[in-house]
Amino acid sequence: MIIESHAHYSHKRYDGTFRYLTGQLTAEKGNRDGLLKRLRESGVALCIEPAIDFDSNRLTAALYRQHPDFFRLAVGVHPTRTAQVPWRQRKQLATWARGPGVAAIGETGLDYHRPRHHRLVQLLWFRYQLDLARRTGLPLVLHIRMADRDALPMLRRRRRWLPGGVVHCFQGGWETARQYLDLGLCLGIGGALLRRESALLRETVARAPLERLLVETDSPYVLPDIPWEGSRKSLGRVRNSSLLLPRIIEEIARLKRLPPETVEAAGLEN
Repeated sequence: MIIESHAHYSHKRYDGTFRYLTGQLTAEKGNRDGLLKRLRESGVALCIEPAIDFDSNRLTAALYRQHPDFFRLAVGVHPTRTAQVPWRQRKQLATWARGPGVAAIGETGLDYHRPRHHRLVQLLWFRYQLDLARRTGLPLVLHIRMADRDALPMLRRRRRWLPGGVVHCFQGGWETARQYLDLGLCLGIGGALLRRESALLRETVARAPLERLLVETDSPYVLPDIPWEGSRKSLGRVRNSSLLLPRIIEEIARLKRLPPETVEAAGLEN
């Protein structure tokens, strides 16, 4: 039994008919309901669905109402979307956080991969969502990209009451990972682990405590390296899916020299 700790099945890329990645690293055609049915049959028991903006918070809530046995929600505003959400509406997040199925606050954090990309606005929203996690006691789904230098001090100043959570889509080295682990946070490990250029991440996963690892796919994003005979453009149209999770578990098991069943059971408990 596997829990997908981070995916976006309410995303418009799952509307209509689309091609999605399977556990065999092939692409098949289907729709959202068919894919969710296949996930259940493959052993994915639950999926955590983080929001990224206000429209997304509404879409995730609607998806939960359709599949309350399969989804749990994270309420938040993604750092790259903060400039698009009026600051005066921030208290709406607190209302949504009290809604059914909500298990976390996020995804929230800092994303500096674009030069000077609304950094002050990101910082304001990050502080607000950290405070919301404090007030609700809900754990955090953190999106930190090229911003550890600012994010870590903000988290350390709040370490007395941090409610836990996960640094999602973690791809950094051991020294950075250790600092997040010291704050009681988990690391979200996804398809990047299955890329050739991810030697640094593989070293981190090998050293990190198993009880602090969560598995994720960030579907529809973060595809692994896959054999592909078509064009880059056609590959870009393939959606990731949680059918990839067993492969991620197998790679973690290989790095830690453990049976995949042990890694799967630990991930479920985490």
